[in-house]
Amino acid sequence: MVLKNLIHAIVLAATASSVLASGVMAQTVPRRTSNDAIETIPEAFDRAFFNRSGDLYENSSIGRQIEFILNFRGFPDGEIERDAKTTEILYREFFNQQAISDPYLRTPDLANPYNSSLLLNSGIPTPAYTAPIPPAPVPEPPPVVEPPVPEVPEIPRGLY
Repeated sequence: MVLKNLIHAIVLAATASSVLASGVMAQTVPRRTSNDAIETIPEAFDRAFFNRSGDLYENSSIGRQIEFILNFRGFPDGEIERDAKTTEILYREFFNQQAISDPYLRTPDLANPYNSSLLLNSGIPTPAYTAPIPPAPVPEPPPVVEPPVPEVPEIPRGLY
C-alpha cells in the first residue's frame, strides 16, 4: 500500500513538472537574416536524393561497409527506395507550388519560331501589298526507256 502511494506520488510529480516546464519554456521561431543561405531547388533535390543512401565517397568508406554487412541502417536497396520516395514527394511539392498554387506560371515559355514566318522575324521591311507569286511550272518527266535484254546462249541438254 505504501509502495502504491509512493508510485502515485512520483507519477504525479513527474506529470506536474513536465506540465509546468512546458508552460514556462517559450519557443521562438528563428528569423531569417540576409546572411542565411536559402536552399535552392537543385540543392533540395540533391539533399533528398542522397539523404539516406549517401554518395559514392560516403558508401565506399570502411565504416559504411561494416554498416551494410551488419545491417545497422538497412540494406542499400531499401535506402535508395526511401530516397526515391523522398525525391518524388519533393518533386510533387515543387510542381504544386509552381503550377497549381496560383494562376501565373513562374517560368516563361521559350520563344517558338513556328508561330510566325521567317519574313516577319527577319527584319526585312515588307511592302503593304505584294502580288501572289504564281506557282512554278512542273516539268514533265522524261520517257522511260527500258534497256535491251541480252540474249542468253542456249545450253545443250544431254547426258554427260
